[in-house]
Amino acid sequence: MRDTVAVLRMALSAQLLVSAFLPVLMWSWHARLGRQEFNRWWVSAWTFFALFLATARLALAFPPEPSLAKSGVVLLTTLTGFLVAPLLVFGALSFRPSGTISRPLALGGLGTALALGAISFGASLQWPDPLTSFAVRHAPRTLMLAGALFFCSWVFFQRVRATRSWAALLTSGSCFVYALDQCVYTGAQFFQVFGAVTGAAGDTGRWPMVVSARLLYSDVVLTCGICLGTVLLIVEEYQRSERALLESVSRGRKVEDENTALQQEILARLQVEAHLRASEDQYRDLVEHSEDLLCTHTLDGRILSCNPAAARLLGYEVRDLLTKRVVDFLAPEVRDQFAQHISDLQRDGVASGIMKVMTRRGERRLWAFRNTLRTDGVAVPIVRGTARDITEQHQAERALRLSEEKFAAAFR
Repeated sequence: MRDTVAVLRMALSAQLLVSAFLPVLMWSWHARLGRQEFNRWWVSAWTFFALFLATARLALAFPPEPSLAKSGVVLLTTLTGFLVAPLLVFGALSFRPSGTISRPLALGGLGTALALGAISFGASLQWPDPLTSFAVRHAPRTLMLAGALFFCSWVFFQRVRATRSWAALLTSGSCFVYALDQCVYTGAQFFQVFGAVTGAAGDTGRWPMVVSARLLYSDVVLTCGICLGTVLLIVEEYQRSERALLESVSRGRKVEDENTALQQEILARLQVEAHLRASEDQYRDLVEHSEDLLCTHTLDGRILSCNPAAARLLGYEVRDLLTKRVVDFLAPEVRDQFAQHISDLQRDGVASGIMKVMTRRGERRLWAFRNTLRTDGVAVPIVRGTARDITEQHQAERALRLSEEKFAAAFR
């Protein structure tokens, strides 16, 4: 018994030295590298584990005889030990991509752990043998801790498969071996309780407890491995967050540059459209107020467009002209010449001359025309036509010619 207590004291002292330093380091990392939820649960778990070791070491300093102070320390040891398992599980759950711990879940898990700790402590009071009482108190705790560590190991192994993280691999392996140690402790404690129940709790029954106590030295190394892996994971998460932030800033700047370029492009396009509208307005004003004929028509004479001045000279509205053909406005004696005109236009690409047209009131007019053929940028060739009414000019020239002839005849 004394050998077992001495081993426990030495192992707990070594493990307490490491476990008291690592939570301080982890809390400082937690404060400097971002207050992430998963790290808060893990740091809390190892803080309570350090408190558990400290109170356990303090309990071993009391004399073997029961006392109220010793019972209070043992109760505190039991309760803090039972809180470690749910805190580790919460840390592993929140470490997963879609994991989050709600307030009811956290309160329920911690409350259940405290209730189990109180029940285990009450049950241990029924056994006068110190080792058996210790086994009754801690067998449920080590069993819960083993399950929590196995779950943490599995969660970290999932991260290893996803990211090939060495920090996650170190943490996963340390948690797995630490869970195996807890299974050994649980088996030794159950063997001790079973031996006490059956009356075989002699030296043979105490042997597993003595042997398992020596594994506490390996727990020091495993605790260092878990905490070191956890710190490296915190650093990895911080670096990942930094990279994500830099990528976000880079994307933001890229979007801002693209937005600026787009705004400049829109502004340039608006300016071009404004110039185009002004040009169109000027062209429309020129066409609509021109006294000359401006029109387009197909090769078979169907009118496609016409300016208002020409339509007004013929006595029509523009919309009326768009339902007619060119031959409908030619004088009857020249309508048969339209086909030859189109043939010449297709051959030469340009044609000019004088055509006789009839207005809506039956008045004959003379128009000097010049037509060109457009074939580029259109599905079928179209004719661009310009013409000017020269009726009055022709009549004046004819009158002048007649006057000159009369004057010449009289002179002769």
